[in-house]
Amino acid sequence: MPSERSANDVLDRDFLEIRRDILNIAAAIDRVGATADHEALKTDPRVGKILQALNILIDPERDKSIRVQMAFSIDYDPEWQANKAAASHK
Repeated sequence: MPSERSANDVLDRDFLEIRRDILNIAAAIDRVGATADHEALKTDPRVGKILQALNILIDPERDKSIRVQMAFSIDYDPEWQANKAAASHK
């Protein structure tokens, strides 16, 4: 459902926070890239999740927050309680 506020109103209120958050993400990615073993990160699944989330942000489709949350979520395991109980008995 569209907001009652205009896009301009939302940007006036949120632009600086959005800018700050994007700069924080860029700085974190730069820190990872500056490590001695940064090449090993090409196979790290967390990097894949970050890239997937960034692609969602530039996708014109809506519901970005839900889609980004799902990118970082694990698939539901209907046996999670049994697996948790079995792991705690080891």
